[in-house]
Amino acid sequence: MFEGLLKKVQQYRGPLSSAEIAHGMNAARENAVRLAKDARLLFENERYASALALAVLSIEEAGKEPVLRGLAVASDDKQLQERWRDYRSHTRKNALWPLPYLFQQGASLPEDFLPMFEPKAKHPQMLDMVKQISLYTDTFQKGQWSLPEQKIPKKLAEGIVKVAEIFSSTRQITTEEIDLWIQYMKPAWNSADTVRDKAQMEWDKEMRRRGLIKEGTALSVETFFTQGYKKPR
Repeated sequence: MFEGLLKKVQQYRGPLSSAEIAHGMNAARENAVRLAKDARLLFENERYASALALAVLSIEEAGKEPVLRGLAVASDDKQLQERWRDYRSHTRKNALWPLPYLFQQGASLPEDFLPMFEPKAKHPQMLDMVKQISLYTDTFQKGQWSLPEQKIPKKLAEGIVKVAEIFSSTRQITTEEIDLWIQYMKPAWNSADTVRDKAQMEWDKEMRRRGLIKEGTALSVETFFTQGYKKPR
C-alpha cells in the first residue's frame, strides 16, 4: 500500500511551461491565503503556537513565487535542479519574512533590504527554528522539556500571523505574465545586478502597458530602484 502511495507522490524536478509555472504560483498563493486565514482563526482562539506554525507555512507557500520565477529563467539543467532544491527548502522560501519589519524601521532604498539576501543571514533559520518549537516538544537543558504552548508568546504569534497576512495575495498570475518575465529576465538573469535591475524595470513597464499590473496598485520597479519606497501619509 505504502509503495504505491510513494510512487504516486514522487516529486517532479523537470522543466515547466509558462502556463504550468503560472498555475503553480496561483496554487501557492491560494494555499498561502488559506493558511493565513486558518492561522488567524487559531490566534483568535488563543492557540498561539499552532497559529504561529500555520503562519510560517503560509509565508513559505508565498515564498514559492520568487523561486518559480527563478525556475522559469533557468538556462541549464544545473540551474533547474538548484531551483527545485530551493522550492523544497523551507529556509529558501522564507527569506523575505523580515520585509514588513524593515519597512517599519524606516527601510526604503533598495540597499536597505540587501541584508535579507546575504548568504550567511540568520533570519531564515530563525523562523524555521521558531516553527519547530511551535510544533514539537524538545529539550534544551538536561531534564527539562519544552511544550509549544508554553514557549510561544502571544506577541510573537501575532507578529508572524500579520506577516503571513501581508504576504497573502489573491492576484492571479497569467501565462502572459510569465512569458514576459522569461522574455525580459532570462537574457539578464546571470548578469550583473545593474543589468538585471534594468531588465526588471522594462518587464514592469510592459506589464503595466498591457494592463497586467494596474496603475496605483503597486509601486513600479523603476520608482523603487531610483527613488525607494515612500510610506503613504
